[in-house]
Amino acid sequence: MPYMQAVRKLVMWHLDTEYRPSQAFLFPDADEAVIRLIEVSDVIPETGEFRPLKFGPTEGIPYETIVALVTPGEWRMIQTGQLALPQGWDLGTAVEVTEEAAA
Repeated sequence: MPYMQAVRKLVMWHLDTEYRPSQAFLFPDADEAVIRLIEVSDVIPETGEFRPLKFGPTEGIPYETIVALVTPGEWRMIQTGQLALPQGWDLGTAVEVTEEAAA
């Protein structure tokens, strides 16, 4: 499965969950080996921390995946540099994956 197809599939799955993110941002991996996503949701509690979850490849998504769920306030903190991203996650290369693009 091509990298961007897997990204869109993963975002579509997440749009259908109870925490339904309002925005999803891909932090592209130049080698296209890891899908790195930040998903913004207003139904989760704000912690002021960046806690990504890592998943191995699966039959449905054949890439290592790292996903962080943040609140709108935490996303603003990331954008202003108040909340640090992990090494290799470059805000300047982030691409919003919209529901239309994911469909």
